[in-house]
Amino acid sequence: MQKKPFRYVSDDDSDLLNDEKCANWAIDKLNELAVSGTSEPFLLAVGFTRPHTPLVVPKNTSTSFRLKLFNCRI
Repeated sequence: MQKKPFRYVSDDDSDLLNDEKCANWAIDKLNELAVSGTSEPFLLAVGFTRPHTPLVVPKNTSTSFRLKLFNCRI
């Protein structure tokens, strides 16, 4: 099974990162628990294993940072 490449067009138009998928799953589980009416104690452990992959930098910050980092001029 081949993984599709990460799609990033802009900050508002991109595939979800792994940590965003984990966070959304946890939110869904908490919402399910909230409407279930149970009063039982629970433990929800959510692991963020790769929050920085794929390496994606928002376009609005990458250009200015790169120019400052390498002391380049356009």
